[in-house]
Amino acid sequence: MPFHCGTATVSEAVRDGRLLWDVHHRCPDGDQVSCGRDGLPDELRQAVLAQGGRFRVGFPEADRLAVLRVLRRRGVAIGSLDGVRQRGVTGTEAEMELLRQQLAAVGVVVVVERCG
Repeated sequence: MPFHCGTATVSEAVRDGRLLWDVHHRCPDGDQVSCGRDGLPDELRQAVLAQGGRFRVGFPEADRLAVLRVLRRRGVAIGSLDGVRQRGVTGTEAEMELLRQQLAAVGVVVVVERCG
């Protein structure tokens, strides 16, 4: 990811049921690190997607109500829940791993797969 004096490395991980992210920037003036949890800022999310690719979780034979409950907690609009359930959900690898863990907690087993 371009930065004011070089590039920055963006990474994300799932820890204790939360999405954690950090940006590490090496600069001649000294290293800079910023971090956060839960929602990855869009600019950083786009950098992670460009670097690591897009991943998908599908719900072929899953318990419909359990899937819908988890998706609603994640903020999926009610009108699109059935469509999302049929198409699956895509995002960064860590976002999809967090979704996999949330679904596993309610007894729904899914696989995270790379798109494309």
